[in-house]
Amino acid sequence: MRSHIKVFNVDSGSSYQRNITSWVTGNNTQGGKAAADALATAMNYTKDCTAAKKCDVAIGVSSLTTSTDAARVAAFKAEVTAKYPNITMLNDVVSQSQPSVAQSAFAQDISAHNLAGIFAVDGTDAEGATAAVKAAGSAGASIKIVGYDGYANNIASMVAGGLGSLSAIISQQPTLEGMLIIKYAVAALQGKKVPHLQTLPNITLLPSTPASVLAKYQYVAS
Repeated sequence: MRSHIKVFNVDSGSSYQRNITSWVTGNNTQGGKAAADALATAMNYTKDCTAAKKCDVAIGVSSLTTSTDAARVAAFKAEVTAKYPNITMLNDVVSQSQPSVAQSAFAQDISAHNLAGIFAVDGTDAEGATAAVKAAGSAGASIKIVGYDGYANNIASMVAGGLGSLSAIISQQPTLEGMLIIKYAVAALQGKKVPHLQTLPNITLLPSTPASVLAKYQYVAS
């Protein structure tokens, strides 16, 4: 890289970025699989999703060209295909980070299908999913939503419960990611070897998760 400037990534990026000195991110493959498992549990898959009556699931994502989102979606789909044959995945809702776009598309899915669940890959899609389910009223009463990342809105929705609330959140470890990238930056500037890519496991947060743990993983606005 020009002037030998060292570059450090947190969250999004690519392991093939040769100019990146170090990159710390959540394990999006593990996270996507965890989201599929959490949504299946929330929908009571074993009892309510059968060969005769499959459960329709929508997937909302801001962009399929962003490394994190693409990996989460791919892993979610792979896990559903491998473990949950009685789930039918609908076409992806690509919102371009616009909650109103996500809400409109989810509303159409609710109207056209017997929707049982939504996987919202990021905060804006979770916001759109929550709004669409609430607006649907009784038609959305049984729809379960699993979100990704500990945004304050996501956590507040899950804790509040009720129509349109999140049933689970797959959370990265933002504090640990930040601590590690600072550690690696200092080490690299001292001429020490640092990992080019380090992935951390994601945590599944539930309504029953203690408030102290939720606070640990909640994103803090800078």
